[in-house]
Amino acid sequence: MNAITDQVAKDAAAQGAKELKIQKDLDAWRAVKPSDVFATSLHQKDYPEWVDQYNKETMSTPNAQEDTRVPSLNKQAADDHWRSVKPAGVFQTLVQTGDNKDYPDWAGEYNKKTMDTANAAEKVRELEVEAQQKSDVWRGVRPKDSFWK
Repeated sequence: MNAITDQVAKDAAAQGAKELKIQKDLDAWRAVKPSDVFATSLHQKDYPEWVDQYNKETMSTPNAQEDTRVPSLNKQAADDHWRSVKPAGVFQTLVQTGDNKDYPDWAGEYNKKTMDTANAAEKVRELEVEAQQKSDVWRGVRPKDSFWK
């Protein structure tokens, strides 16, 4: 009985080795790396050990773009300097006038600029109302509120 069991074990091992060789040949043809490469090397490191590599890989594209952007900005700044062109920007008026006002200092100016539009619209409305009232007088039309009294 031992001889039969040993023969079965040998046959199973031979069959397993044969299947493993077939799989290895197929993986080589497909350029698939053996699974033990990932199991032994990658999984031995924990997250903190990979942080720098993750950051480097994540930041490689933005760093490459920044490396091409900065020289062009420096060139443009040099070109603008001899032309006496001031840098354009969102806060260009504040930067160029040298005003270093904080919000409370600007509150009155903000309110004035905001209310200018509303005040202009109100003036137009008042003029139209006055014109309508004058037009109603010579036609003999009563004001609307008189009908409701």
